Amino acid sequence: MAQTMIDVLAAVAVRQPQAPYSHYEGRTTTYGELWQQVRQVGAGLLAIQPQPGTRVVYLGKNTDRLMAIIFGAAAVRQTCVVLNWRLALPEWVDILKDSGAHTLFVDADFLSQVPALRTRLPQITRVIAIDSVDVDDHAAIDFDRWVDRKSTRLNSSHGYIS
Repeated sequence: MAQTMIDVLAAVAVRQPQAPYSHYEGRTTTYGELWQQVRQVGAGLLAIQPQPGTRVVYLGKNTDRLMAIIFGAAAVRQTCVVLNWRLALPEWVDILKDSGAHTLFVDADFLSQVPALRTRLPQITRVIAIDSVDVDDHAAIDFDRWVDRKSTRLNSSHGYIS
């Protein structure tokens, strides 16, 4: 049987949950922690938009949270579109329009761009801010609080996670 990256990640998380997956800005994430975040992101995405094939967008530089978002989306048969942060606002708008995404994950460096994006893209109904302290100023949800509120219990009818 063919294995997906989700299957491989789950297997490693079960075999070696305490093994470090990443070190990022003083934060160490183990495979077990990543797997929990993946399931929580997947549950959160299903609560927002349960249809397979839904797209979510990430705007920011590389971060340890990005992999939880990419794998979380894939785990529930959704797709994470990663915007190139070096592009200009009009280019982001074109890509976002084409993607059909309703949810935008954005890191702190780009949170100030959210009002301009929302003005041009009313389809963006949810903004989830990563590593940001001023989420209230931009009507965004804090990623860590959003993830912590989500269940890790998903079954095969939701996606790949069981």
